[in-house]
Amino acid sequence: MRIEVIDLDQGYGDRTVIHGISFEASSGEVLSILGPNGSGKSTLIKTMCNIMDPRSGRILIDGTDASTIPKNEFAKRVAYVPQSTSSFGYNSVYETVIAGRRPYIEWSYSSSDIAIAADSMRRMHVDQLHDSLLSDMSGGQKQRVHIARALAQNSDFFVLDEPTSSLDLKHQLDTMGIMRDLCANRSKGAVIALHDLNLAMNYCDKVVVLSDSEVYDSGPTDRVIDEEMIRDVYGVYADIVTTDHGRFIHPYMSDWDRVPHRSGWSADDGTGVRIHPTPDRLNSQEKLLDISSNHMSEA
Repeated sequence: MRIEVIDLDQGYGDRTVIHGISFEASSGEVLSILGPNGSGKSTLIKTMCNIMDPRSGRILIDGTDASTIPKNEFAKRVAYVPQSTSSFGYNSVYETVIAGRRPYIEWSYSSSDIAIAADSMRRMHVDQLHDSLLSDMSGGQKQRVHIARALAQNSDFFVLDEPTSSLDLKHQLDTMGIMRDLCANRSKGAVIALHDLNLAMNYCDKVVVLSDSEVYDSGPTDRVIDEEMIRDVYGVYADIVTTDHGRFIHPYMSDWDRVPHRSGWSADDGTGVRIHPTPDRLNSQEKLLDISSNHMSEA
């Protein structure tokens, strides 16, 4: 299966959040959507999943406009896990996960549906909590339940909005490992919005990086995630190191750390390379410092 995002624009009211976004995601690969807070990752995910209608542009699923696909059929093609999952608060874990089988039922859940739900709960380590109410669970536990629901849905594609944001370290790795296994060995596809660049580097085949409402870069993970991208998009200076266990980012300084120096906004990073934060970001930081100084002096 292939999902195509073509020249997509989206926003809220008069504000444009994403503009001219284009990329493709295919079965057999994990694609990550990266970008700082407010860059439009969640808005893009919602539009891909028919939660929001595009302002302009199109989402195609195997060449068919996603907006024309009936809801039940769409659910068989795409499983969506949002950031906020409060709507299931008074359901039990089992009731929430088995709901992932709704696109397939004609009258009631079959023994096969129940077995699939049980396996999904086991894979996300929530099977021992099957009769617990979501309203009584931690944020991380709820997140695992909703990922289990998506697994039970068994769609062709999984589209997940920051699924690891509330998870502890072990369950972050488990979740990304499950997604990679489903794509590599079961011909599924995944589009995952992430903040953790290390997870993206070690579990994702491709990335799309959003910045200033547009695609900063997209392509193979090893090519796109580098020190220059991290500096340009996140305003963070970092080294990327390679170990026997993969590639990892070691951040050591942000643009904000450099503000007090004010010495031409240029410094040697220890390797003879002169580093220059972007003027727009530094001008904003100068204004914040001035406002803060005035406020303190007035106090």
